[in-house]
Amino acid sequence: MDRTADRALPDLTITEVAPLLARRELSPVELTRAVLERIERLNPFLNAYITVAADRAMRDARASEQEIVRGEYRGPLHGVPIGHKDVIEAAGMRTTGHSRALPDYVPVQDATVVERLARSGTVLLGKLTTYELACGATPIYGLPINPWHPGYITGGSSAGSAAGVSAGLCFGATGTCTAGSIRVPSSFCGVVGLKPTYGLVSRAGVLHLSWSLDHVGPHARSVRDAAILLSAMAGHDPRDPATSKLPVPDYAAAIPDPSAAASAPLRGLRLGVPRGFFDPPVQPDVIARVSEAYRALEELGAELVPVDLSTAAITSAALRAVMGAEGLVAHLERLRQRSGDYAPHTRRTVLIGAALSASEYLRGQRLRERVKREFAQVLTTVHALVWPSTMRTAFAVDEPQAWSGQQTRLSNLTGTPSLSVPAGFDGRGLPVGLQINGRPFDEALLFRIGAAFEDATTHHDARPVVQLVEPARPGKQFADVPRPVDVGEAELDGVRDDVRRGLRLHGLQLDPADLDPLAFELYALRRDLDEAERSAPAGVNFEPAVLQVAR
Repeated sequence: MDRTADRALPDLTITEVAPLLARRELSPVELTRAVLERIERLNPFLNAYITVAADRAMRDARASEQEIVRGEYRGPLHGVPIGHKDVIEAAGMRTTGHSRALPDYVPVQDATVVERLARSGTVLLGKLTTYELACGATPIYGLPINPWHPGYITGGSSAGSAAGVSAGLCFGATGTCTAGSIRVPSSFCGVVGLKPTYGLVSRAGVLHLSWSLDHVGPHARSVRDAAILLSAMAGHDPRDPATSKLPVPDYAAAIPDPSAAASAPLRGLRLGVPRGFFDPPVQPDVIARVSEAYRALEELGAELVPVDLSTAAITSAALRAVMGAEGLVAHLERLRQRSGDYAPHTRRTVLIGAALSASEYLRGQRLRERVKREFAQVLTTVHALVWPSTMRTAFAVDEPQAWSGQQTRLSNLTGTPSLSVPAGFDGRGLPVGLQINGRPFDEALLFRIGAAFEDATTHHDARPVVQLVEPARPGKQFADVPRPVDVGEAELDGVRDDVRRGLRLHGLQLDPADLDPLAFELYALRRDLDEAERSAPAGVNFEPAVLQVAR
């Protein structure tokens, strides 16, 4: 059956349009024009794009058309319109980071992923909305709106990337992920999102937040589309010394064709289900949909086995300590010059690192090593791990957002690959995601599992009907850091002094409004580090974490 016959062009997948483009049954110009028309119609309501480069896109499309006509077809991305998250640099196109701290910044060189996708023949539509500098608010261009419901958000920080792919404003998009920023919006918007292995995809030309936690990966409408995008994006890059020199496989070619797949394509695979990942506050609708996904995986031949990930509880403390210290380094010079241009939540997210000591950063890294060791040990007993992508579906526009939890940040700490795929909807019609997690550089297996799940279900075929209503005015985007209830005023004054001292040592000015939020977070983080270390089994010897990158 032709699954493309009753769909508008912007609603198709890369896998569906690529053969049409290759056979010259569809023109890149026609395809690009259709997507630009949809962007013009829907972007005012979704805020998915900060910059739309319509003239450039049409030039790219015409060039692609001429190349294909000459027989110079480059592969399945040739002539396919995509977008880039606006913390990823594209030469000659402004990169805002959604921040007043980056006025009129126009890079002169492409980020490596932009260059590689362009070399594959993609058509660049523009720059997609990000939460400020991949860690904060949306102070200038507005809050991206979930295509499935105008009263709900996309999640962040790769907000426009997920919304754009979901609503047909691009066929694929790049995103970045430090604690869940690819998988959370992908889950909330009902698309596929991959955080690859640390070192698989170059981060050169990306506005950094945390050098040891940042990853770049694709958003797509199907697992096969994500595999195509990853093959083009991945590979060693001298501009990013963390990248691996391992050869990059053709991930899509390794996925079995559904018409030729066995009746039980996952037979022989053991998939671990961590105990406790369904505990409150995981929403009942998320539990129901992911439980159905588990049954589907079993019907495909996989064996689901319970496993223990006791260190999941310490991921919050470890990640906050590491990201805080590294985030300060990434932003220090800009903070010294333009801290007032950061939105308050963004500024506090990166300023907390100034109040952290070197020992607290190393404590976070030592806890991280414990997480990595347990994760690696569990993956010697199973082929992959499955759990909900997020604990809940999308936040309401007027509901303060919070961290998604251990579901996503765990694999940022371990540097291992993690794939979110659509798994159905809650009672309000908001998407639910299933997360598949694997061993380092084993993306091919994650794609195999995800594609088998897609072939057995219809969740990824659903497309939102965007309501053309004015975006709701958001309330407080993030909740205030609460005052700790277990601390006296004298002790808290000492923490405030630590904040003042840390900022002064780094040559930073303190906005009085930031003092208590920073002090409250610093106290909570120190408390959480203490509790995490007390939870270590007797005899465990922590060693500083060193990222192991295959070369």
